[in-house]
Amino acid sequence: MFEIILYISIFLIFYVYLGYPLLLAIWSSLKRKANYSSDHNKLPKISMLISAYNEEDVISDKLENIKEMNYPAHLLEVFIGSDCSYDMTNKLIIESNISNLRLVAFEERRGKPAVLNDLAEMADGDILVFSDANSMFEPDALLKLIEPFSDSTIGGVVGNLSFDMSNIKNSGGLGETLYFKYENIVKRLESDIYSTIVANGAVYVIRKELYTNIPVTRLVADDMFIPLSIIQKGFRVFFRRDVYVSESPSLSVREEYQKKVRTVASGMEVIKQFHSLLHPKFGFISFALWSHKILRWMVPFILVSAFVSNLLLINQSPQFQRWLIYQLSFYFSMILGGFLEKQNIKIMPLQLAYYFIIVNIAIVMGFVKFIRGKEGASWKRTRRK
Repeated sequence: MFEIILYISIFLIFYVYLGYPLLLAIWSSLKRKANYSSDHNKLPKISMLISAYNEEDVISDKLENIKEMNYPAHLLEVFIGSDCSYDMTNKLIIESNISNLRLVAFEERRGKPAVLNDLAEMADGDILVFSDANSMFEPDALLKLIEPFSDSTIGGVVGNLSFDMSNIKNSGGLGETLYFKYENIVKRLESDIYSTIVANGAVYVIRKELYTNIPVTRLVADDMFIPLSIIQKGFRVFFRRDVYVSESPSLSVREEYQKKVRTVASGMEVIKQFHSLLHPKFGFISFALWSHKILRWMVPFILVSAFVSNLLLINQSPQFQRWLIYQLSFYFSMILGGFLEKQNIKIMPLQLAYYFIIVNIAIVMGFVKFIRGKEGASWKRTRRK
């Protein structure tokens, strides 16, 4: 029995990180790739929605980035909802004097979902663009993002988030950067097959008529809630790989850990809202949710089952002794990586081992927060600069 548990645990760990992407790659290779274009003489009106909270360190860069957007100003309106910011954010926005930008300063802090709900109601655009204050678009990003909407089955489009590798100074930043490279590959493959199931808050767009108000009483990931709400309505979410948006990585492992705890708790809340999509009758969407999200969240518990079952089998065969040595070596490398991190000594494999364990501890804590249900819709922002 313990032997079966050990082998199943090992299989699931490899499946989550390697098997699922490999299966997607094979499946995707059998699909015809879509190429989208649109008539730039008949552009839709776009509303960009940005929720901001104490963003004085990045908002000036974002405002300059908005000015550089290669999209007709009369067809682009920008709403920045300041969620009770008490720093210089509001002043800097007002002083920018961008004609098609409107600051909506809320006097009570309610969290990003409530801000986005209010901004979406104010928006006049046919297309809603969601972005963060620290996310920088390339000039032609909006033109590329709207092109897939020429396909009536597509309800949302996700851009390609990347990080500035030159600003990485810790395991959290390194891990986050490589993680998003990996995530973008998975999203692209899912999209090539049918639809990706999750966006990223930095850059995604949807048809306005498909917007569903985000719950505001619990911590909910908008960049997962909105795509799944679109999918539930029968539309697809397309990953546009050539739309590049950049951010700065996390400034510390602690910052990345806190963000991961929040991300997991809010993602689990979304799955609770859309649990019906986990049923096999939803085909690829169900398969992607189980493989991309549910099983990944189960990894820390699978790691424990692999270690405990291996310990119980240690005296039965040299093979199990070797497996235990492999596991102990990995955990030792994680501890060593954490120690070297504090000494500011950077060895990438050890940094990644440390990041992997930190992320899985964050998953457990995110699960605890989700079960307790005490996490509100607002949170402390992650410092990026």
